[in-house]
Amino acid sequence: MKNIIKFLLIVVFSSGCSNDFIELTPFADANAVDFFKTANDFEVAVNAAYDVLQDGRLYGSGFEFLLEVRSDNGTFDDPASDVGQPFNIDKFQVVPSNTIVEGAYDALYQGIGRCNVILSRIEGVGIDQAFADRIKGEAKFLRGLFYFHLVQLFGDVPLITTEISVSETANIKRDPITEIYGQIEKDLTDASNGLPLTYPTSEAGRVTSGAASGLLAKVYLTQNKFSLAKLELEKVIHSNIYSLLPNIASVFSPSNEMNAEIVFAVRSAKGGDEGRSLAFDYTQNPTIAEDLLNAYDPTDERLPLVEYVTVSGSRKVPQKYFDTLSVLNDVGTDIAVLRYADILLMYAEVLNEEGYVDNDDSTAFQNLNMVRERAGVLPYTTLELVNQVTFRDAVLKERRLELALEFHRWYDLKRTGTALSTFSALGIEIQECKLIYPIPQDELDVVQDPTRFPQNECY
Repeated sequence: MKNIIKFLLIVVFSSGCSNDFIELTPFADANAVDFFKTANDFEVAVNAAYDVLQDGRLYGSGFEFLLEVRSDNGTFDDPASDVGQPFNIDKFQVVPSNTIVEGAYDALYQGIGRCNVILSRIEGVGIDQAFADRIKGEAKFLRGLFYFHLVQLFGDVPLITTEISVSETANIKRDPITEIYGQIEKDLTDASNGLPLTYPTSEAGRVTSGAASGLLAKVYLTQNKFSLAKLELEKVIHSNIYSLLPNIASVFSPSNEMNAEIVFAVRSAKGGDEGRSLAFDYTQNPTIAEDLLNAYDPTDERLPLVEYVTVSGSRKVPQKYFDTLSVLNDVGTDIAVLRYADILLMYAEVLNEEGYVDNDDSTAFQNLNMVRERAGVLPYTTLELVNQVTFRDAVLKERRLELALEFHRWYDLKRTGTALSTFSALGIEIQECKLIYPIPQDELDVVQDPTRFPQNECY
């Protein structure tokens, strides 16, 4: 997983930012049509779909600004840096030509395009059926993850589930969020049912059925489908594959990747083509919000993980993303997308939403407190969390403390309906229509039809 065959990726899946939907169709010539002949060909193809996740436009860097700097966890106060584009994201002043926003949109559809090609071509090739089912499951999970980010970031977006030509993009329209979520649910359900529970160590990092169930639970939770989310979370918990590590710092150690707490992560390897830039690199000017640092109890073992430490010279990163630099000045730390702590906190949340239980030993309290006590802080009791509302608020706060800088906070604020009030308490008044980003201007310029492809309100 950390050593993708670069030559084949360049030849078969080469693509870049452009002013059209070219990312939806990675194949540019007839030779590529004949590429898929063997099982190895499809493995290379699905590796290329994984590869999009660590792209600098997504988990490699872009999400740092779109999801954490945009939230109350981070700030960016330099209006001159990068032509003011990170600053404008932080201050809710984004315009449709913002290249960070544009880059994420393009990369997400690039990933979807790669998944669509795999799923369109894998049937009838004559490869081992079990292997084909695994590849399809991986591609469907990844497509579901890409689309989940798209609807969260942009709202209504084009729903494209087949390989299409460049000329066909002229007829693309923005589809309702409900349809997008329906497809995400189908993809993740298929992935959960078709993927293995575990892989050999050499394949660590590939999507498992547990990862698919965990992401599906998050999708259900986002839509307030609590009973469905509960079922998927119980699949993960009852699999007995994942657990909290005794020491929270060890979860993020570069020497302990893919540990028992990691349900799914974006993998990378430093010192070569698979290395990546430092997340929250201090030289890029993002700052961890004082409000976040002050939210921790002084004894909380998670506090040092979100404080900056020196990597080299003026380069600093939060401890959670620390790694020694390679000779190529890159790092290889994985980025957790789903952790078992996240699973436990989601489970506590859905149980509370189904009905608050006034009992310190209830499953909801137990799951919430497992995460707290691992961090060295006192457990909650019914004397503090006296009803469903106070329990709900405690879970949201705990998610912020536990998952800080892991790209969850902005989505959590949105789905719980607390974004506007959270920023208002900080003295920042924002419009509800700015809870999603603008559709990139270059996409609007290609379609040129505001009826079926309109810009989002506020932009």
